[in-house]
Amino acid sequence: MSKLLKQYEVLASATLDKAQSLPFSVYQEPEVYQREAERVFSEDWVFICAELSPCNHTAITF
Repeated sequence: MSKLLKQYEVLASATLDKAQSLPFSVYQEPEVYQREAERVFSEDWVFICAELSPCNHTAITF
């Protein structure tokens, strides 16, 4: 596991009172992208919105 990915996991699992922003490089790292794609975005997602809010029903593909 890369040093950046380990840092990401440590920061992301911190309690709210110890939370910090992630390093900018996390958003550009292919290894982080792949891990998020597998763990977060691989499951089914359901689009919801409040009845009174305008909804954009355009499909988004990742």
